[in-house]
Order: sequence, then structure tokens, then C-alpha cells
Amino acid sequence: MTDRATQIHFDFYHKQVVADFKGGAISSDAGLLPLRQLDDRLGWLAQAAQVLADDRDPRRTQHDDLALLRQRTFGLIAGYEDANDHQRMRHDPILKLVADRPVDHPGLASQPTLSRFENRITARQVVRLNRLLIHHVVSVHRQRHSKEIILDLDPTDDPCHGHQQLALFNGFYDQYMYLPLLVFDRATGLLAGVRLQSGTSHPSQRAVAVLKPIVQALRQALPNASIRLRADAGLASPKLYDFCEDHGVGYAIGIGANAVFKERTQWAVSWQCERFERWGEPCRWIGGWRHRAESWRQPRRIVYKAEANAEGTNRRFVVTNLPGSPTGVYEFYSDRGTAVPRSE
Repeated sequence: MTDRATQIHFDFYHKQVVADFKGGAISSDAGLLPLRQLDDRLGWLAQAAQVLADDRDPRRTQHDDLALLRQRTFGLIAGYEDANDHQRMRHDPILKLVADRPVDHPGLASQPTLSRFENRITARQVVRLNRLLIHHVVSVHRQRHSKEIILDLDPTDDPCHGHQQLALFNGFYDQYMYLPLLVFDRATGLLAGVRLQSGTSHPSQRAVAVLKPIVQALRQALPNASIRLRADAGLASPKLYDFCEDHGVGYAIGIGANAVFKERTQWAVSWQCERFERWGEPCRWIGGWRHRAESWRQPRRIVYKAEANAEGTNRRFVVTNLPGSPTGVYEFYSDRGTAVPRSE
């Protein structure tokens, strides 16, 4: 008999699961058990299932929406990205447990059932799911009485390997893909908003549409908190600058180099090259000026970095409405994408 000191216990609604390492029903995904317990405490998947509003005849269904959502979500967490993985995984004992089914259950949903589940979700339900994401972020900041909220807005490549609709070839990434747009909260690391886009969409195309409900919800819940946005150069657009300025959002957004910017900063690059040749150590200068492009409604602040090192020279530019030194603004921008929970 296995010593009880080596046993691991989890409680799902007063059901006890004991791992005794004696063989029998084997799974390599026991790490899903504490994640299921975490979801029970948070209640996020149960809330999402309520949003989906299952309109099927319950007399003709074997798997309710919550069970399907758990199966698909925990399958993704375990690395089973394709629905056809569940032709095999639907019999996995751990996946059955986290989907709230007993180990001796004949089987979870099949690939066709999961595919029908995903395809029947409407655009309106996707919007409501996004509102749930915002609600989670707002709830945390309310509890913390946050004075500052930092949002990171970024696209990401999502490779496709079949013939999915709008899975188009992106020359920059050299693959067939989607290009979803994501908004993360810096303090908590939580996803605040997401929009799926075709593989050839410009990253800035729907940036304001994704950002607007998030800013509105944060303003309503925390009217005295400052909101700041960071984004890379793919998101640079006058429409996004205007939105941030009109809604009191501080921003630091990367912007591509052009002939004007290069001419304006050539002296700094030459100076850093001279310093590097003299000292043999990487050299950097951060400065800024005010600039107005033809498509801009007003002049805006440009912060730049010029550096020289053993690999050559490098210039980066950021458009911003933030106060403070150029170094402080550039370091704030450079910290984006490192969403790590921190105390306030």
C-alpha cells in the first residue's frame, strides 16, 4: 500500500481524487488537476459557459457547454491544440476528471462534437466573452485600489496548418496564419481583450475597437486611476494616437524610422560610433524632439534611442504623450511585454 504521506489530494465539489502511483488508468497530464481546482475557485469557465447560452435540446445532448468548454480549454493547456487530438484524449482519465466526468465514463466529446461547439459560437457571444475578460481585470484593480493601470497592446502570429477561413499567407512571418490582437494588463498579466484577425490584417486595423471597451470599463470603475498604453511600431497610427489623447490615456508607441527621423538623429549615431571606437564598450544616447507628420492633427513628442556596439548601430523611435525625461519614457516603453504580477 502506498504511504499516505506521498499521496496528492484534490477536491472538486467534495469529490476526492487520490494519486497513489499503483498503475491502472494512466495519464501524463496530472498537472491539470490543480488548474481545475484553481478554476473552481475563480469560476471563470462557469461564467463563460453561461455566456454561450446553449440552445440545443437537452434531451438530445450528452455533453453540456461547461463540460465541452472544460474539455477544450484544459486540452489546450495540456498542449492538445487540434480538436482531432481528442479522438484519443477523450478517454484520458485526468481529462475526464477535470471535465467533471468519472474515470469510468465512456468518453468525452469527440472531435466533430468539439468542432460543432466552436463553430456555433456567435460574434455577439465573442463580444460578451471579451466583456468577461475586462470584468476580471477591473475586479482585481478595484480590490487593489490601483492608481495606475498599464496596458500592453500587441499582435501575435498564430500559425495555421489546414484550410481555415481567412488563414492567409503573411510575408513577414513567412507562413499561413492568423494575426490576433491582444491586450494584456501589466500588473496582473491578465488578458484584457482579444480580437481574431486574418493573417494579412494590418495590426493597427482594429486596435481602437479592441481598446475602447477596456478603457471605458476601467474609467467607469476607477475614474481617478491613470491609464497608460504601450504598443510596438506595428500599431502606430494617427487613429490610435487620437483615441488615446481624447480619452486621457498616456501612450508610448513604437514608430518606424523614416528619412526625416534618420536625418534628425544622424549626429547621435555618429557620436555613439566615436564613443564606441574610443572605449570599446556599447554606447547609447536617448533624446527627443517634437514632430508633426502630415497625417497628424497636432505635433507630437518623439523619443529615440541611438546606440553603437560590436554588432553595428541601431536606432529606435517612439511616439508618446507622456511627460518625463526621454530616458524614463524609453525605458517605460522597453518594459512592455513583460507582464508579471506585482504588488502595489
